[in-house]
Amino acid sequence: MEPYLVRRLSCRNVQLPPLAFRQLEQADLKSESENIPRPTSLPLKILPLIAITSADSSG
Repeated sequence: MEPYLVRRLSCRNVQLPPLAFRQLEQADLKSESENIPRPTSLPLKILPLIAITSADSSG
C-alpha cells in the first residue's frame, strides 16, 4: 500500500483541477468583480474597544 501512496503523491496533476474548470472559475470571478463594486477600504465609524485587564492570579 505504501508504493501506491508514494506514486499518487508524486503525481502533480492530482492537486490541480481541470483547465476548463479553472477557466470557468476565473470567468465567474471576473463577472462578479465587474458587477459588484467593492471599496478598497472600509470606513470605521465605531472604533473597536479593546479591554486590557490584569491576569487573575488567585485561581
